[in-house]
Amino acid sequence: MSTSAQPHVAFAALRQPGYGMFFLGNAIVMMATMPNTSSLTSRSTTPFTDRHSVHRRARALAAIPAVRKLFGALTDRFDPRRMIQIGLVLFMTCSITWGVLLHFGHLQVWHAVALLTLHGIAGVFWTPAAQVLIQYIVRPQYLQSAVRLAATGRFLGMLTGPVIGNVLLLTLGSSTGILFNALIYLPLLVWLWRAPYGRASSPPAWHRARPYGVCATCSRHCRSCDGIRRSCA
Repeated sequence: MSTSAQPHVAFAALRQPGYGMFFLGNAIVMMATMPNTSSLTSRSTTPFTDRHSVHRRARALAAIPAVRKLFGALTDRFDPRRMIQIGLVLFMTCSITWGVLLHFGHLQVWHAVALLTLHGIAGVFWTPAAQVLIQYIVRPQYLQSAVRLAATGRFLGMLTGPVIGNVLLLTLGSSTGILFNALIYLPLLVWLWRAPYGRASSPPAWHRARPYGVCATCSRHCRSCDGIRRSCA
């Protein structure tokens, strides 16, 4: 008996209830984070002698592997929606503080380092939790499509973010533009408040089957893949 294969459906994950808003919200958040670290903040740190060293020092904390593992473990223990919301509130706090300091002319080097460090911490709150939340939104057969679309949305946000930042800079100025940038995080923040996903809903089957949690299971799979590649080399 011959069985006909199911037809391929383009962007299948977007047909899942809730994923469209998740995809759009994450792309918008990535778009909003880019002006903070590119156009607007580069303009605001221009008076400093070495603004690139300010950015490097501020991003060092978020780049430490132990910090990433810590926030991945927190994502396993707490509701990913709330973890994302914490990250979004931190992003908004950074934007508002930037705007206030620029408006009154009190921005100093240690302010810039502290705000960019807080921006990096907000990113490690948001990114692992967003990856885990995908497991709750889409069905297993659409998971690959959902992950690919989420990555595409992040890159689209990275592409359009500096453009939006420059438009805000030219039309509203540095202080008002970065204050307006804080409002871009609100749609996803409000949607996550009532979204019927996360620990309040039934967890995905493979998450229930593994007592170590999503992030720990993914880490074990990555280590096993590394061992296979080394043995084949």
